[in-house]
Amino acid sequence: MSLSTGFLPEPAKHPPAGFSRLCNVIDAAASPPATSVPVSFLGMVTRLSVPVREANGDFALEFTVQDQFDSPGSESSICCKVSRNELNKLPTIRAVGDFVLIYNFNVIAGQPPTAVSTRAEPGSRVLSFSRSTIPQPEFSQSIQGAGSKLPYVTLDAGPHPTTEQQMAIVYMKQAAASFVPPKSTRPNMPTTQKKQKLCELKDMELSKYYDLIGEVVKTFAANYETFDLYVTDYTTNNDLFLYEERDDTDDFMFGAQKKWPGPFGRMTMAIRLYEPHASFARNNVREGDFVYLQNIHSKLSQVGNLEGAIHQDRKYLDRVNIRICTHPDQIASIKERKEAYEQPAFGSTVNQNQPKKASAKAAAKKKEEKRERQRLQKELEQQELEKKAEELDAAKAGLNPHIRAGNTDKRISNITEIVHNPHLTTETEIGNLSLPFVNCKYRARVRVVDMWPRKLFDFARSLSDPKYGKQGLSADHRESYRKEVFQWNFALLVENADAPAGKTPDRLMLTVGDEQGQCLLKMDACDLRQSPEKRKRLEEKLFILWGNLRERKIALLKEGIHLPLPTGDSRLQLQNKPFDCCIEEFGEPVGKNLGNPKSWVRRHTLFNTTIMD
Repeated sequence: MSLSTGFLPEPAKHPPAGFSRLCNVIDAAASPPATSVPVSFLGMVTRLSVPVREANGDFALEFTVQDQFDSPGSESSICCKVSRNELNKLPTIRAVGDFVLIYNFNVIAGQPPTAVSTRAEPGSRVLSFSRSTIPQPEFSQSIQGAGSKLPYVTLDAGPHPTTEQQMAIVYMKQAAASFVPPKSTRPNMPTTQKKQKLCELKDMELSKYYDLIGEVVKTFAANYETFDLYVTDYTTNNDLFLYEERDDTDDFMFGAQKKWPGPFGRMTMAIRLYEPHASFARNNVREGDFVYLQNIHSKLSQVGNLEGAIHQDRKYLDRVNIRICTHPDQIASIKERKEAYEQPAFGSTVNQNQPKKASAKAAAKKKEEKRERQRLQKELEQQELEKKAEELDAAKAGLNPHIRAGNTDKRISNITEIVHNPHLTTETEIGNLSLPFVNCKYRARVRVVDMWPRKLFDFARSLSDPKYGKQGLSADHRESYRKEVFQWNFALLVENADAPAGKTPDRLMLTVGDEQGQCLLKMDACDLRQSPEKRKRLEEKLFILWGNLRERKIALLKEGIHLPLPTGDSRLQLQNKPFDCCIEEFGEPVGKNLGNPKSWVRRHTLFNTTIMD
C-alpha cells in the first residue's frame, strides 16, 4: 500500500473569494497610477514588532505577513501597520509563526509598499490564528462539514470567517511547514502612561478594574462557559486567599488531593474568565505561562477574599483581553521576585537541615523511601481510576471496552460521511474535478459484519508467495528470502454501530496490512499453518474484535448463505459489540500513468487501534 498526495487540491495557491495574493497586491501598488483600494489577504506572521507610541498619541503595531514559502522574497511578503488610539485596541498576535486573516487594509505605495489600518477605517479587521490550534488538512473534516470553527482572536467586530477562509489558513500552515521565520521580538506593554491600569497584586483594591502581568500557577475548567486562572506576581495582598503549605501527614488526612503548587501565602488571585476569554485561555494558556490580563474586575469571593473576573466586552464582543508574555522586559521583575521567594529562609542552611548522626540519616532515608512508595502508589491508583473511567464511558455507550483507539479528541464520523466524502469533487478553473481519493483520517464507531480471507491461517502471507508478493517483489528478490518472511494481510467489512435493522447501510472495507496488523493484534505475523499456538492466540484476539462472526460465517456457508447480510438479519445471529477505531483513506496505484485518475484505487485501513489483552 502506498500513500499519495498527487491528487489533493492546492487551496494554498488559490486565496478565498475576496482575498488577494500578496504578489498581486504589491504589483498593483507599484503600477501607475497606484490606487488606494482596500484589499484583503492572509498569510503567516514572519516579523512582529513592539507596539510604539506615535507623535499624535496613537499606538502603532507593525508586523510582516508572507504567503509564499517555496521561493519567498520581497514579492511574497508585506509590512502591515495598525494604528489605534488605545493600546488594548491593537491586534492580539501571539507570536511569529501564527497566521492572520487581514480584511480591508489600504496599501500605501512605496519601496516597499505598506498595508495600513488606522482608527479612521472601521471596516478593517485582523483575525489571528495560533499555529498550535490549526489542524493538519486530514483532520479538518469537522471544520469543512460540521460547522466547527478554528479558534481565533480579534478585537474587531464582524462576522466569523467563512469555511473557505478557515480552510485557506489550514492549507497555508501546511504550505509553510518547512519554512523557518526569522527571530523577532514580542510586543511589550508600555507602562509609562498614568492612565494605564497596570497594577501589581499588592496594590489591588475591591471593586476596581486593573491590568495585571503574572504567572499562571493553576488552571481550572469549571464548565464550558468559564475558565479559571490562578495568577501570581509574587507580591502579597492581605485580602487574597491564604494558601498554606501542608506536610506529608496532611496527605493521609486529605487523601490523593492535588497539592497546591505554590506560592504559599497571600500571593495568588483566582480570576474567572467568561467568553470569549475563556475559550482563548482554554486553548492557549498553560500552567507556567506568563500572561498579560486586561480589565480585571476585582471583587469579593464567597468566603470574603479578593478575586477577579474578566467579562465579555459590551462594545467589542469578540475582544480577548489575554496575551501571552515572553518578552524579557515584561516578566523580568516577576522572575526576580520568584527567585527571591524560592530562596531559603534567612539564616537557614543546607547543613542545618541535614541529619548529623548515622541513625538520623538512616531514618531520613527510610522516610524518603516511604514518600517515594506513597507517590508511586498514588500514581498507580490514579492510572487505575482513569482506566475505570474509560471503561465506564465505553460501557455507557455499549462499546467494546477491550478495543482502544487513539485521537480521542477527534469527532466521530459515520460511514456514510466517509464513503461519500464531499471533497472527492473539487472546483477547478475548468470546472468540477472528481478525485479518485482524498488523503484523510477519521475516527468512527463501527461493528464488523464480515471478514476476509475465510481461513485464519491465510491472515498472514509469505513475501515469497508470488500470489501475494508479485507486485512488491521481483523473482530475484523472492528468491533471496531463504527464510520466509510473513506479513499480516486481511480485511474487515464494517458498518455504523447504530445502523438500523432490516436495511443494508453504507459499509466500508478496511484493509489491514502488516504495520496495522501489528498495532491491532500486538502480534508479529508468522506461518500460522505451522504455528497452532499462535493461530489459537490470533483466534482469541479476533473473537474480542468480532464476537461470533467467524463461527456464524462458517455455519451459513454450509447452508449456501454468503455474507454480508442486511443489518439485523435473523439468520446471522451476530453477537458482537461496536467499537471506536481510527480509519485512514489513501490511494493505491494500479496503473503506470499516475496522472490518470483511473490509475488509482481508493482504499481505507485501520490505524492507531489496538485489541487490549
